[in-house]
Amino acid sequence: ATLREHDVAAVFVVPTIHDMQLTLGLPYEEREGLLFIGGYGHPPNVDAVTWLVDNVMPIVWQKRPEIKVTLLGNDPPDRVKALANFKVRVTGYIADVEEFFLTHRIFVAPVRYGAGVKGKIGHALSYALPTITTSIGGEGFDFINERNALVADSKEAFAAAILRLHDDRALWQTLSENSEDALRPFATQTLRGVVSELFASLDLAPSTIGARLWK
Repeated sequence: ATLREHDVAAVFVVPTIHDMQLTLGLPYEEREGLLFIGGYGHPPNVDAVTWLVDNVMPIVWQKRPEIKVTLLGNDPPDRVKALANFKVRVTGYIADVEEFFLTHRIFVAPVRYGAGVKGKIGHALSYALPTITTSIGGEGFDFINERNALVADSKEAFAAAILRLHDDRALWQTLSENSEDALRPFATQTLRGVVSELFASLDLAPSTIGARLWK
């Protein structure tokens, strides 16, 4: 939008690519816990999980002490490892994380700073896993609050969103069913069209495209 405001006409957005997964997860009633995933070499992910566990979850646990948190991701530093207890699981690197997306009830992305589309959210949406994030976390997704995600920025609001979504089956189902709509701009089929338009705008013969790109 900023580029177009400055009369740059040829703007093409190619974000991270996420397609809906065909594997069906457990139904709402059989799911439990909160899930986060992120590489901890990236400081915003460390900040996100420490804020979640130290500031948000104590509010949640006052009302629902049984709700547990799983923190997936490689290379957790000591600061993240120290969050582990009987309610918080810090897994370290796991090669295949699909099972976690099929069995947890809520995906949380309490990202408070950072730039760009958050691939972790696209990952969760691809499994139709209802997501709670912040305004920063949701950048680029054009979320409609309470339709395809819940967006909350303060610790109180984030905790309230967790408690609400955890116990509201109808809301959970709504967010899950609308995940595909939220993810459509990131789907392979959509982006195939975007990339085709990009190449067409270059006015190059197909045989010359590869040579030009590799220069």
